[in-house]
Amino acid sequence: MTWAGPQLYIATTRPADVEKILTNCLNKSPFYENFNDVMKDTLLTSKVSIWKEHRKMINPSFNLKILSSFHGIFVKYSREIVKYLYDVEGTEQTDFLSVVWEKTLDVALDDTIESKRFLPNLTKLSRTEQITREEILEETSFMMMAASETAAITINTILTILGIYSDIQERVYQELVSVLPNMESSPTQEELNRLDYLKRVVKEILRLVPTIPFILRYADEDIKCDPYVFPAGSNLVVPLVLLHRDPDVWPDPEKFDPDRFLPDEVAKRHRCSYIPFSYGARNCIGPSKIWNDAGKSNGCDDSEELQSTNCRYEIMEGHPVGIYGYAEG
Repeated sequence: MTWAGPQLYIATTRPADVEKILTNCLNKSPFYENFNDVMKDTLLTSKVSIWKEHRKMINPSFNLKILSSFHGIFVKYSREIVKYLYDVEGTEQTDFLSVVWEKTLDVALDDTIESKRFLPNLTKLSRTEQITREEILEETSFMMMAASETAAITINTILTILGIYSDIQERVYQELVSVLPNMESSPTQEELNRLDYLKRVVKEILRLVPTIPFILRYADEDIKCDPYVFPAGSNLVVPLVLLHRDPDVWPDPEKFDPDRFLPDEVAKRHRCSYIPFSYGARNCIGPSKIWNDAGKSNGCDDSEELQSTNCRYEIMEGHPVGIYGYAEG
């Protein structure tokens, strides 16, 4: 618990409390007003009344059936990333993240241009005054940014981790060889769905390196989380890095272990102990796209061993993280 000027911030890492907060507190923290210049009244920052209307309009464009229709686009740019890796082979250092960002931005542009769903649907709604032209521009800009930034960071992290853990990389490769009959051909959606170990690898990466570091919600009313009450008017913080590394939930939390996400292991944990895409009604609208991007980028011509990478770091001792509030009564 801490004060930032007049604003009270309370952090919690208890999964049961996290579920209650993300289920009952749909308004975002005033902290997000810092982004109003670039994404005012978007799905990320808007008040609940605006968010509900926009989400209802945009949701139909993000179902798995529609995302699967972009299969060719994902594969096309995934192959371009792989080609770039071959081109820079032997180079001591390269700005790989910028290349991945460029290609994922191309995917976002092609999605918008070729889908013929998202923009025309919003434009039609603007004519009926359900959404303004300014709001269309804001939501489109936000979708472009969110689609490119999150996917680029995730793909870059996946390839880095595979370079660090050569044994994990080998298991991913062996699964690709067994599932994909021809490594030169484009993987089908059905084949991607069978890459169970790769999915676990991606989930473990998002546990250790979540795309966003925290979630902030605003308490419109008192939130009871036994034995505490988080008071109305407070900013409630869910620090994903700490939530995903809680030793009470994740044994040896710093260890990279994709088998944490075997079905039997997942069943042992609270559903809010792992929430890389948030949770509840106001969760991320595009997790299916993240899985598609990650799967295709690692399933296209992935036959060259990544150079082993040494990324040593030290965990600095800090203040203990706990649950703070005021007792009911």
